[in-house]
Amino acid sequence: MDIRKPEPLRYLMGALYVAAGVNHFWHPGFYEHIMPLYFPNPAFWVQLSGVAEILLGVGVCVESTRRAAAWLVVA
Repeated sequence: MDIRKPEPLRYLMGALYVAAGVNHFWHPGFYEHIMPLYFPNPAFWVQLSGVAEILLGVGVCVESTRRAAAWLVVA
Protein backbone atom coordinates (compact mmCIF):
# COMPACT_ATOMS: atom_id res chain seq x y z
CA MET A 1 0.00 0.00 0.00
CA ASP A 2 1.36 3.39 -1.01
CA ILE A 3 1.52 5.75 1.98
CA ARG A 4 0.02 8.55 -0.12
CA LYS A 5 -3.10 6.57 -1.03
CA PRO A 6 -4.55 5.07 2.16
CA GLU A 7 -7.69 3.66 0.54
CA PRO A 8 -9.32 2.14 3.65
CA LEU A 9 -8.76 5.31 5.66
CA ARG A 10 -10.35 7.39 2.92
CA TYR A 11 -13.52 5.33 3.12
CA LEU A 12 -13.48 5.41 6.92
CA MET A 13 -13.14 9.19 6.85
CA GLY A 14 -16.02 9.44 4.38
CA ALA A 15 -18.22 7.18 6.48
CA LEU A 16 -17.50 9.18 9.63
CA TYR A 17 -18.41 12.45 7.92
CA VAL A 18 -21.62 10.95 6.56
CA ALA A 19 -22.48 9.65 10.04
CA ALA A 20 -21.76 13.05 11.59
CA GLY A 21 -23.94 14.72 8.97
CA VAL A 22 -26.82 12.34 9.60
CA ASN A 23 -26.44 13.00 13.31
CA HIS A 24 -27.25 16.68 12.64
CA PHE A 25 -30.76 15.50 11.72
CA TRP A 26 -31.12 12.89 14.49
CA HIS A 27 -29.98 15.19 17.31
CA PRO A 28 -30.37 18.75 16.05
CA GLY A 29 -30.80 20.17 19.54
CA PHE A 30 -27.21 19.33 20.44
CA TYR A 31 -25.87 21.25 17.45
CA GLU A 32 -28.32 24.14 17.80
CA HIS A 33 -27.21 24.55 21.41
CA ILE A 34 -23.56 25.09 20.38
CA MET A 35 -24.32 27.53 17.54
CA PRO A 36 -23.04 31.06 18.18
CA LEU A 37 -25.80 33.46 19.19
CA TYR A 38 -25.08 35.81 16.30
CA PHE A 39 -26.29 33.19 13.77
CA PRO A 40 -30.00 33.70 13.13
CA ASN A 41 -32.15 30.59 12.74
CA PRO A 42 -29.74 27.99 14.14
CA ALA A 43 -31.89 25.09 12.88
CA PHE A 44 -31.23 26.17 9.29
CA TRP A 45 -27.46 26.30 9.82
CA VAL A 46 -27.43 22.93 11.57
CA GLN A 47 -29.30 21.36 8.66
CA LEU A 48 -27.08 23.06 6.09
CA SER A 49 -23.92 21.88 7.80
CA GLY A 50 -25.37 18.37 8.09
CA VAL A 51 -26.05 18.25 4.34
CA ALA A 52 -22.56 19.60 3.66
CA GLU A 53 -20.96 16.91 5.83
CA ILE A 54 -22.93 14.16 4.11
CA LEU A 55 -22.01 15.43 0.63
CA LEU A 56 -18.35 15.90 1.52
CA GLY A 57 -18.21 12.49 3.17
CA VAL A 58 -19.45 10.90 -0.03
CA GLY A 59 -17.16 13.19 -2.02
CA VAL A 60 -13.97 11.93 -0.36
CA CYS A 61 -14.92 8.38 -1.35
CA VAL A 62 -15.38 9.19 -5.04
CA GLU A 63 -12.12 9.38 -6.99
CA SER A 64 -13.16 12.27 -9.24
CA THR A 65 -14.23 14.51 -6.32
CA ARG A 66 -11.81 13.28 -3.65
CA ARG A 67 -9.29 16.12 -3.73
CA ALA A 68 -11.86 18.95 -3.85
CA ALA A 69 -13.98 17.34 -1.13
CA ALA A 70 -10.95 16.86 1.11
CA TRP A 71 -9.98 20.53 0.76
CA LEU A 72 -13.56 21.60 1.47
CA VAL A 73 -13.57 19.44 4.61
CA VAL A 74 -10.42 21.25 5.73
CA ALA A 75 -12.03 24.63 4.98
